Amino acid sequence: MIAQGNNDNKKFFTIDLVKMKPLIVKFSVLSLVGVIAVTAAIASPIASWLTQTFGALGTVLTVGLFTTTTVVSTLGLFIWRVNKLVAQNDQQKLSGIDCSAEISNAYDDHGLPYIATAINKLIIAQHDVANVHSILNDQVSGINNVTQEAAVNILDKLQSIEAAIENTMNTIHSSIAETDSLKSSSSARVDGVKDQIVELQRYIDDRKEEGVEHSQRVQQVLAEINQLTELTGLVKNIAAQTNLLALNAAIEAARAGEHGRGFAVVADEVRTLSGQSENAANQIDMGIDKAINMVEAQMAHMLDQNKIESENVRLQKYANELTKLSETYTDLENLNSTILNEMENSSAIAKDKVLETFSAVQFQDITRQRLEQIQQAFEHLEKYQQGVENALPDYHELQRIKPFDANTLKENYVMEEQRQIHSKVANGGTGNKKNTPDIELF
Repeated sequence: MIAQGNNDNKKFFTIDLVKMKPLIVKFSVLSLVGVIAVTAAIASPIASWLTQTFGALGTVLTVGLFTTTTVVSTLGLFIWRVNKLVAQNDQQKLSGIDCSAEISNAYDDHGLPYIATAINKLIIAQHDVANVHSILNDQVSGINNVTQEAAVNILDKLQSIEAAIENTMNTIHSSIAETDSLKSSSSARVDGVKDQIVELQRYIDDRKEEGVEHSQRVQQVLAEINQLTELTGLVKNIAAQTNLLALNAAIEAARAGEHGRGFAVVADEVRTLSGQSENAANQIDMGIDKAINMVEAQMAHMLDQNKIESENVRLQKYANELTKLSETYTDLENLNSTILNEMENSSAIAKDKVLETFSAVQFQDITRQRLEQIQQAFEHLEKYQQGVENALPDYHELQRIKPFDANTLKENYVMEEQRQIHSKVANGGTGNKKNTPDIELF
């Protein structure tokens, strides 16, 4: 039924919605199916992007976004269709065309309560989705706070590690300086020990040569002394010949009688002198033998080759031990320097790694910015939904609302990865890769 009334001198027509219910319900069902299909097609790239970026949280965000979009779009189409039917009915009535019979045939048996309930449910769902958006927004803020706290904690620990490494490097540098100083002084001492070893080796060689020379000189002296025995033998021979001549002279003097008595006296004296010469020669032989025995006895101890060789061996062993000790000390100095250098290099590498880790902690800034961008996207969606909700009573205002453009999200991207994910989802997996840095300055 169509009723005519007047309000502020303006003519208007109303429609009995109870009788129009079949038409409205059928259109609402068709609109709901169409909106769900269109929303699924539009939300699919966004859902893929949210799922790839946030995992399970992205799925929740997708459900909220899909539900909100479906409710708002269905409600808007429903209101638009009702306004359009009323406008068509008013226009037909004013032009004298009676279409009440056609409209009445489209009514359902349930009437207005069903439509009012459906609209109420859609509005409640709209508010529920808004609440879910708020909850998810707070969840994103919570994630941002957790990552911020973790990053600050990591930075504090890394700073402690860096300070410890810095102290270690200072200690190593101080130890290297002290080692260099000790090495300089010890090198002088080692050089002195080496010089003493050379002197000791020279002394050992000189002792060997002196031993040989002493032995040769003693043997030469003994040979000279032994030659004296030949002289005493000659003296003994002369004494024997003289004694024999004296005896012959005494015999001849006896034959001469009184004339040879003086010659006999001389012969006796000569024989006496010969005996004394022989005794002296014998005593000289005895003295020479005694002297030779004494020299040999004394020099035998001094020229004992076994003893000399044993002493030389001990001295040589001592010299070798000193040489090894000097070499070992030098090796220890070199090893100490090597260890300190390795420690210095390792500490420098560790410090560089810590500095690299400081740079790696930038992930928190990246995460924070990306989460903030998602929060901004939520705000844009909420504004869009609020705008649709506010425009529902006004058909013309509802028509002026443009669809939500997901490409506007790219304006706030600062990473090439974000652009690639967006393009991949928006283009069905055909994102373009560009040779740009992973992180841009911001």
